[in-house]
Amino acid sequence: MWQEDLTPIDQNNTSNPALPASVEGTLSYMENNYEKPITVKQLAEQANVSIWQYSQMFRKIIGKKPLHYLTELRLNHAKRLLLDCKRPLREIARQVGFSDEYYFNRRFRQMTGIPPGKYALSVSGSVRVKDWTGHHIHIPRRASRIIYHGETMGDLLALGAKAIGGSLQLSEYSVYKHRLVNVADVGLPLNARLTSALDPDLIIIANSDEQEYERIASIAPTVTFNSFATLEERMHTLGVWLGKEREAERWLSTFTARNLAMWQQLGTQITAGETASVFIFDHGDRLFVMGMSGFSSALYHPQGFQPVEPIQKVLDEGHGFAEIDPNELPDYAGDRIFMLVPTAPESKRTLERMISSPLWRSLPAVRQGRVYFVEAERWNWSDAITRQKLLTALPKLLGTSS
Repeated sequence: MWQEDLTPIDQNNTSNPALPASVEGTLSYMENNYEKPITVKQLAEQANVSIWQYSQMFRKIIGKKPLHYLTELRLNHAKRLLLDCKRPLREIARQVGFSDEYYFNRRFRQMTGIPPGKYALSVSGSVRVKDWTGHHIHIPRRASRIIYHGETMGDLLALGAKAIGGSLQLSEYSVYKHRLVNVADVGLPLNARLTSALDPDLIIIANSDEQEYERIASIAPTVTFNSFATLEERMHTLGVWLGKEREAERWLSTFTARNLAMWQQLGTQITAGETASVFIFDHGDRLFVMGMSGFSSALYHPQGFQPVEPIQKVLDEGHGFAEIDPNELPDYAGDRIFMLVPTAPESKRTLERMISSPLWRSLPAVRQGRVYFVEAERWNWSDAITRQKLLTALPKLLGTSS
């Protein structure tokens, strides 16, 4: 699952199938141990090849010599330390793997064009922000080369921002897919080599894994983003990060007014206090009830549907969804049921078996014909553009039921 979304993902798997395993293992070793003394001989031994073979293979794949790659890795980490702490240069140099402060100075100047002592002053066009998982990061005030790796790319588009890279797999069937023709695919999970090749000035990742953060943060200023936060929180956060506070306020103001008007229009169809639930089968026969993320984020509103008590607990805990036992379905089922239709054949077959079962037929919403089947790949998202599209799609959907 993405972060906690419904796309099966192993986030701990950072392998890149395009790389020979021997080289990839040494890349991971350098990224995790850059502060230690490392030699080409040591790396070649890890790869179980000769020094000559290893260097040739590494340069052919990565585009630079092993020690040049290691030096850039160390210097990128040094940039972060120079911005985020007041330690002496010699201590920063030693912390990122340079035993010689003067060599550190020389290589830093070669890479950036300025000495490390003046680096922080040179980024006065930056702003210091705190991300989702607590990092305090200097990011450009007006980033122009953004990589957004998460399932709410529509948030950026709603603000008029453009990304140069992202995971296109997460947007393959989205309502805004046609607007991503110039976005490069950086993989799922994020491929560090493809990301670095795009030369980003800001990376936004919807991932709370600290190891993943450390793996990516050496490429460019990187912030973690909670894609399960409310739409309002997400738009305000991105507005600050991207220098688009006014755009965020305008968009939210317009959306809030239109959303209220939609629910007022639906007031003749919905009873006050009426509850609704959203379910999906994924990973074969596993049943999930949706909480903060996906389609359900469009349903719960003071003048719209309300969550049943067990779902309210999921929302209070800030979870995007929760897995439940199919036998618990009656406890989570609201006055209306929205069943997300999966595309995976095994999950779809499980859904078909469920809706033919006595348990399903016993649910009040089923007996009263208040069940709605929704295409998961298209609508089970909570980004700003999808929410905007649902303002017209939801009333149409409520006009039909099983």
